[in-house]
Amino acid sequence: MYLRIIKTILLFVMFTQTNLYAQQSFDLYGNLRTSGRQTFRLNSLESNPGNLSDAKSWELSFIYGGIFASGSQLANDIFLVSLSKRISDHYLYFRFTPGIKQEFSANTQKTISSGDSTITEILSTFISYQEKIGLGYSLQITNKFSTGLSLRYFKQILRKDDLEFVYGENIFAEPKTIAISEKINFWRGDLGINYSPLETLSFNLNTINLFCLNENGNFNDNEGLELRKQKHLSAGVNFMPRYNMNIYLNYESNNSASAGLNYGINLRGGKIIAGVSAYRDVYQNPFISGISPSISYSSQLFNVSIVGVKYFSDRNIVEPISNLIKTGIHNILNNKYSKDKLLLNINIALSFTPEKLVEFKDVKILSEIYPTLDELYTTTAFATAKVINISDQTVNVKPASFIEGINTEQIFSPIINIAAGDTVDVPFYTIISDQLKPNKKRTISQANFYLITVNSDYDDQISKPILINDMNSWDGKVSNLRYFSKYDYSYSTKFAKNILKEYKAELDNIAEELAVFSKIKILFNTFVQHMIYVSDPRSSVEFVQFPQETIDRKGGDCDDLSVAFSSILESVGVQTAFVDYKSEDGISHVNLLINTGLSPDAASLITNNDKKYYVRKNSRDKDELWIPIEMTSLADLETAWNVGADKFYKEAVENLGLAKGNVQVIDNY
Repeated sequence: MYLRIIKTILLFVMFTQTNLYAQQSFDLYGNLRTSGRQTFRLNSLESNPGNLSDAKSWELSFIYGGIFASGSQLANDIFLVSLSKRISDHYLYFRFTPGIKQEFSANTQKTISSGDSTITEILSTFISYQEKIGLGYSLQITNKFSTGLSLRYFKQILRKDDLEFVYGENIFAEPKTIAISEKINFWRGDLGINYSPLETLSFNLNTINLFCLNENGNFNDNEGLELRKQKHLSAGVNFMPRYNMNIYLNYESNNSASAGLNYGINLRGGKIIAGVSAYRDVYQNPFISGISPSISYSSQLFNVSIVGVKYFSDRNIVEPISNLIKTGIHNILNNKYSKDKLLLNINIALSFTPEKLVEFKDVKILSEIYPTLDELYTTTAFATAKVINISDQTVNVKPASFIEGINTEQIFSPIINIAAGDTVDVPFYTIISDQLKPNKKRTISQANFYLITVNSDYDDQISKPILINDMNSWDGKVSNLRYFSKYDYSYSTKFAKNILKEYKAELDNIAEELAVFSKIKILFNTFVQHMIYVSDPRSSVEFVQFPQETIDRKGGDCDDLSVAFSSILESVGVQTAFVDYKSEDGISHVNLLINTGLSPDAASLITNNDKKYYVRKNSRDKDELWIPIEMTSLADLETAWNVGADKFYKEAVENLGLAKGNVQVIDNY
């Protein structure tokens, strides 16, 4: 249905458009937008005919500014006063615009000769273009889709002098100057569609001059001085590459365009947004006709913005009125005769208490934070909250969290839909900043949780203490040892390649089928030469060394040795898996399964004992031979293989450990 509506609008505009037109989507707020939530409306109907806004209940705003008429002379005026109201999914907007106007005056010298007499008269022409009021309505159809319309009422005035002649009987009388005045009032209507497939991406499609209803005809014999009202389209995209940053691009059908960048920072309970926009208008020179820098500060109660407009061409050149008749005026705010501007925008919330739709009942911390397991927390919740919808409508809730010490900004979790009166469990995920990963000391920090609903700031927030472990801390789950193994592949790769380089001649003469097994043997025998078994220090938390630490310290326990050798093999393309032998007291013993790359029918190349290998799938779903290795047996590969194979066959196969879950094999890829 939505695509059908868009297609209908496109076809209508394509078949009714005949001429070029100037850029229409010039914005009185300098396209000042933020990637965070907007408490106030920071756009005007010029760039937002669909009337989309995140503003809350009642809002009053006005724009006061000056136009640099000539040189540094500043002409002040109230540009706009507006009032808006949100009612559930409906948003209503009204504006009075005394400052949206442009006026022109011209003098024409007219000479009349009759016989021996010549009469010269100076005739004046005055043209005024004004927008008087604007109306807007929008409807939030779904969380991702909204549509709306805008109506604006324009007034045009033309006053010009002319000559009236009086004739007697064959006698020429002197001409008399008379004033001719004409007025044209009309309504202009436009539609807009807004679509947000992602939290960080939105699109809009707007009509311009979709329909114009004249109240009282046209200028007689002066149609070239009327506001041009060709129908066309404007399309835009907004993208948030990161929190509080917004990049936008707006394109119009005749290659006019605008683009800008905005960035916001939180400050003392409010937000500062700074940005700059650039404009391209086919009727203006140079190619980039002007820029609009802007800055604003928003709190819960008000917003103050300052917007400047600077054009790159000389706007004080006097031109004949014939040029105005030829090119016409397409946009009162932005045309080749527009002057530089400096605007002050003030928004005031008339409803001081935000409507609260949801609230926390409780938050439960599910896990301490282990910084080395950072990837885990993007898919596994570290906390869950019971959240209740206290409103009488279905609400979309965007959960967010901030953990002091590991986050540099709020981390948003997936949006949750909660029906009226329902209580649901809401998961919270996080992303650990590389710059803030702790190194040596475990600390107790604060986890701050927030609930954000559509068109409001935080509905509720709560804080809970959370333990942040050091980098070597481990949660005891063998499945998470892979994060330690992968931590620094660059070191492991260098270590492995330096060893293999010394055995290049030997490896070059080995059959291709045994290449992987030979690498395993060389790397293991070299790795264990200087290793000793060292148990973990007594501690309330599991401790795992990184591969480089194990190699530098020349020892470790089963976890450390398995992690280190797995990392060495994986860094040169040999697949490994951790074997988790669970005991009744809950303590695990860890060994490795290593993929030899041999197919089952080639087992005799390395052993005739079918109890010394295990057939399982590789990463490409192909059956290959895997050998169990006891990593605490530090003599040589053959010995470690025999010990590991005996243990694996007895506990995993004979005692049905794999079937009962007492033995688990966890791939390290």
